[in-house]
Amino acid sequence: MSCQRLVVSATLVFAVLLSGCRAAVRAQPPPAPKQATAPARPAPPGTAEEAAVRVGGNIPQPKKVIDASPVYPDLARSARLAGKVILEVVIGPDGKVQSVKILQSVPALDEAAVAAVKRWVFEPTILNGVAVPVLMTVSLKFPPDK
Repeated sequence: MSCQRLVVSATLVFAVLLSGCRAAVRAQPPPAPKQATAPARPAPPGTAEEAAVRVGGNIPQPKKVIDASPVYPDLARSARLAGKVILEVVIGPDGKVQSVKILQSVPALDEAAVAAVKRWVFEPTILNGVAVPVLMTVSLKFPPDK
């Protein structure tokens, strides 16, 4: 086969492939219009999250006076499951945990993490002479060798 025929053949193959790609692109439906997303909603009025101040800046992390370690679930332990559960916790003016929300989940470990955090007690956070509820994020790690 001569060099000229090879170039012509390659050009034809390229043209066929290119026309097929163009047809495939034209055959695709147009992208769906973007829908406006609702802005993040503030916490519902009257909830603990609404009144709580977030730890950070001038708000120090409360001092834990009663600690409780999570009980490693037997099924998770036998499977040597490890992970980290991240929770958002509201601590009331009395220092007791009022609410817990899971931010990062490990399904087999979530219940144990939430149960442990609900047993924690903190020194009340005082702001301008008044005990206030505090919102903070906590991480509980479950190592596989525990």
